[in-house]
Amino acid sequence: MKVKRYYPEYKDWLTEKQWLSKGKVIIDDSKTVKLWSNQFCNVSSIYASPDNVREMTEAEKLSFQEEKKLQQQLSKERRISKLELEIIRQEELNKALKLAEKLREDWHTEFQWRIFYGREVKENASGLLGSELNEQLSGLYVFGADYFYYNIEETYLPKEEALNV
Repeated sequence: MKVKRYYPEYKDWLTEKQWLSKGKVIIDDSKTVKLWSNQFCNVSSIYASPDNVREMTEAEKLSFQEEKKLQQQLSKERRISKLELEIIRQEELNKALKLAEKLREDWHTEFQWRIFYGREVKENASGLLGSELNEQLSGLYVFGADYFYYNIEETYLPKEEALNV
């Protein structure tokens, strides 16, 4: 197969879509040729010569215009639906992030409660694995999966001993 731009004999040849946009229709498909569209040889198209096309009839023009309008409308609907889908995904992500923020305020490891907040975990406290907390977040991984986390309600502030001075 040849690359179109390297052969001057194909200089005026156009694809069917290009001819249609000029208001012309290919007469004989057997006189078309398949060529590479560029030197990278990744896209090929069927090309027709100027003497192998004719003017469109009024019915063909109307049909082509209707098809073109339909394709434009479908393209517009796809763009809109992609935007709507992106908005929905963003809203879901924002909800998950708010929930994650709330959970991170209330749930910490025993070490974190003791060192950062000066709180102790109650003896009978039942913690949750980080993987269990992550499941509540719909795919967000905020907690270490193998660590036990305790809710603030399962902790207490130890009473300070009176200083004897």
